[in-house]
Amino acid sequence: MTSYQKEKSLMAVFCDASCDDLKCVIGLGVCLAGMGKQINESELRLVTIPDPLYGELLALEFSLNIIAKLLETRIISTEILERVIFFF
Repeated sequence: MTSYQKEKSLMAVFCDASCDDLKCVIGLGVCLAGMGKQINESELRLVTIPDPLYGELLALEFSLNIIAKLLETRIISTEILERVIFFF
């Protein structure tokens, strides 16, 4: 994670999901590293069927929403950012 955090023009996005069949909940997590920053976010989503593949897609959507917010609030500068790499 530290090596990605030191990257000046790259943002690495690590996202994952975890399903709880009994509670019908999917836990989403994302870690963004790059441009001298490390940002961690998580969220629980209530679902009717806790499918692992659906959870991974929700994690990707969650990550994209986090990146959009960071760009809108200028926490991540579009002038410097050249690449975003997703790992999930």
